[in-house]
Amino acid sequence: MATLWLLRHGQANFSGDSYDQLSPLGFEQARRFGDWLQAHGTKVHRSFRGQLRRHRETLEALRERASTVPDAEVLPGFDEYQFERVLRAYLALHPECPEYRIAAEGREAGPWIRVLHRALGAWAEHHLDHLDVEPFGDFTGRIRAALLTVLDAAAPRERVLIVTSGGVISAILQAALGVPWPQAVRFNLALKNASLTELKHREGGVLELHGFNAMPHLAGPTDRPMHTLV
Repeated sequence: MATLWLLRHGQANFSGDSYDQLSPLGFEQARRFGDWLQAHGTKVHRSFRGQLRRHRETLEALRERASTVPDAEVLPGFDEYQFERVLRAYLALHPECPEYRIAAEGREAGPWIRVLHRALGAWAEHHLDHLDVEPFGDFTGRIRAALLTVLDAAAPRERVLIVTSGGVISAILQAALGVPWPQAVRFNLALKNASLTELKHREGGVLELHGFNAMPHLAGPTDRPMHTLV
């Protein structure tokens, strides 16, 4: 029985020129995960990551502190969906979306989350496939292919680390738990940066959820400000 650790990347540079890089806090979140691995002598037998910069920087930062983590094989199937394109495509179809008007007028995150929730639902129902966005079936299909590559490589009792993004983790959970996509969207929106989700791979290809959104490396009384969502 292999153990899969799905690690969401550290905080991205949301306010900078490019989202696809870690913020200073994101680097520290990843290093703290490496510290935790090293302190517990936790062996990672294999590691994989998506090809995005924030995936690479997260792995590099944690490996600065954890000698037990091997360098990763890069699997593009673990890349995140392009949320800006999904949102833009949805708004092209629904320019009068009331949540969008509220979000555009203020600075609170709540309305934007509701808009994204609607957009992801429309995407999953294939309403956006004809627009400039990766079809939802292609997104989930490439994740399944990448996951099969990982499972084929993992030997029993090995621990495998996958550094990826929230949407990918949510799609894997949807498949493992057999839940509808709206539930998986709630997983997506709840996942914290540098959080750990654990699955066990049993005989017959069954994936069991053993932990979700855990942050043992940021569990101290003063660590709460390091819990972020973007």
